[in-house]
Amino acid sequence: MEEIKNGSIRISDEVIADIAIHAAKEVEGVASVHQRTFENAKSLVSSRTPMVKGVTLVPSESGLDITVRISVLFGCKVPDVCAAVQREVADAVSDMTGIEVNNVNISVVGLAVAKAPAAK
Repeated sequence: MEEIKNGSIRISDEVIADIAIHAAKEVEGVASVHQRTFENAKSLVSSRTPMVKGVTLVPSESGLDITVRISVLFGCKVPDVCAAVQREVADAVSDMTGIEVNNVNISVVGLAVAKAPAAK
């Protein structure tokens, strides 16, 4: 939070998650961003990391750790796509909010096959 002359600025977790999701979706090879799924109500209640819109945000003294869950398009090099998502999310969040991003963790939870264009 930044203190200014006439008050303070607060950026909600939802806004940071929206920035991260939009940045991740812009990377070539990302099929989608996923929300975390839980096997049962007990796992939902016992989860200790806050999750907003499928993105986990963990603040610390030195900045923010972000985890994004994605599906990658079949045929793309998964490590290359993940590295690009890490760069894009860190840059977008840092540039748009002024918050230092410590780590961007990527969890690949699926592969997606690109749909062929419909024949006319």
